[in-house]
Parts: sequence; structure tokens; C-alpha cells
Amino acid sequence: MSIVNVALAPDRQTATVVVDSRAGAMPGDVTKLFALPHMTACLAGRGTLAMTVTALHCAIVVPTFDELATSLGPGLDEAWRAVNNARAALDVATLPEQQEIVVCGWHDRARRFHTWSWIQERAADGFAFSECRSLVLAPCDAEFMARVERVCADRGDIDLLDITLDQVDWFRRRLGAGALYGGSLYAAQLSQNGVNMYRVGSCDEAASSPMRAVS
Repeated sequence: MSIVNVALAPDRQTATVVVDSRAGAMPGDVTKLFALPHMTACLAGRGTLAMTVTALHCAIVVPTFDELATSLGPGLDEAWRAVNNARAALDVATLPEQQEIVVCGWHDRARRFHTWSWIQERAADGFAFSECRSLVLAPCDAEFMARVERVCADRGDIDLLDITLDQVDWFRRRLGAGALYGGSLYAAQLSQNGVNMYRVGSCDEAASSPMRAVS
């Protein structure tokens, strides 16, 4: 249940990505967000961290963001099988299904930022590619997304950090303390000049903060 949120500016000339940093029972923060500076993009994953890292290995050899749409999907299917074969040889539990990879980057031909995702519902079906909307919130349900869209429309802007803190509180109350997200929040700010990444807060702040973006 990792958090991966993406907001594209209205003109799609800038973008922001926010993720959490918890990976199951592993202590401390881990990296779930990776820069791809050669294509002015970043990659994040939901699911098993090993698959996110494997997806990164597939993406770093693709020359441009434009080419990812057609080239990354088959690589993910092959990588998922390869990782599971290696884990089986070591007598380690195989990766579960329902992995997701999200990439946000600058599309040279379109001259704007795009967000793409590859979602695996079942291993037999492979990873399905889709182009995302200008606002991506995961995990999310229809009720929470509707509230966020209404508030953003009223305010005329998107504060992705505030939305993420509200999201943590929203889902913590529904999924309980055992939900597999938490830790620090890390962000990537993308523009035509490149990718800047930094720590922007903590999921713990949601427990003591009022619902700021969604009310």
C-alpha cells in the first residue's frame, strides 16, 4: 500500500511526485522514488520494493521518456519472472502479484509532462500500460478523490503535500495502523531544467494535523 502521488501543473510544464518511505517490516526509511535525469523523469513503485528496483534497472537503459511507453512494459514482465526465478532458486518467497510502476517525465514530442503507469493485476496478464490523469493519488478511493478534486477546483491550485498528509489520515482511519505505508515523505519537483528531490515531511504529521486540503 505504498503512497505514490503525482500532480501535473495545469500547463503540464512542471510536475510534483510525493511518496512515502516504508517498506513492509523493514526499519527506517527506504527509497521508493528514483530520478532518471537523462530523460527528465522519475520512477516510483507500489508493491514489492525489489520489483521497483528491477523496474529502475529496465528504465535506465531507455534513452528517452518518449520510448518508455512501448519499451518498459515487456521489460517489466520479463523482470518479474526473472526476479521470481532467482528468489525461488534461493528458496525465498516469490513476489506477490499486483505490482505497480509509475513514471512521470518530460515528453519531448508533446512538449509537456506526462504520467504513465504499468499495473499488474495478475501475473498471467502481464503489466498493463495506461496514461494517467493530471492528478494521481494512490492508494485512493472514489470518495476521497472526489473531495480532493472539489477542493482543488475551489482553490485553483494543488498542494500535493497537504493532500498526501490528508490521505495518510484518511486511509489510516479506514485501514488501521497496520497499513503498509508511513515513514518520511519524499518529493521530486520536475521542470524542463531537471529533477530536484528532497524530504518534505513525515506521515506522522498527519496524526496531529487537521484535514487541511480536504474538508
